[in-house]
Amino acid sequence: MRSKGNALLFLLNRTSPESRGGGQVNVLEIVKRETEAGLLMGRTVADDFFSGLSSETRSAFQSLATLSHCSCDTVLFTGGQPLNSVLFLLEGRTKLWLDCSGGRRIALGVFGSGEILGLASVVSGCANGITAEAESQCFIASVRREAFLDFLECNPVACRNVARLLNQEYYRCYDRIRSYSFSFPD
Repeated sequence: MRSKGNALLFLLNRTSPESRGGGQVNVLEIVKRETEAGLLMGRTVADDFFSGLSSETRSAFQSLATLSHCSCDTVLFTGGQPLNSVLFLLEGRTKLWLDCSGGRRIALGVFGSGEILGLASVVSGCANGITAEAESQCFIASVRREAFLDFLECNPVACRNVARLLNQEYYRCYDRIRSYSFSFPD
């Protein structure tokens, strides 16, 4: 079985919240466990981000990441506020929604390991329109906005990958909106 989660390769020797007594955890073991559990089936968004990047470029990205752990029901970011970091979901599940007028919410889905959260907001610098909440315990690698943008500026392949991911996100949203039935008064 092909190992999923190339986004995790750069974290091989980092300490994770699963560490016992200050030891190191092999993050590939997390990937293997989640793959066997069926949580990392198919190509992930993070795989697409890291596609075509050299090992030197991946190492450079590694130095930018900060690892964190959050518990279930933790709000990762709130709609209407700008994001200061892009989040790579390494383990766990998050639910995303859009707050609408009248207190209504539009569920955007549940996202699992291998997803990148807040990419459009971090790249554009605009306030984020969605809210993300941990649906389970999550292990996250975050990269500060300024460092992420500098990385993209210095790495054309990564920049092209992000442009492709943003385009895919746009079309997913477009298809989702088209699937709704709207009726307009004559």
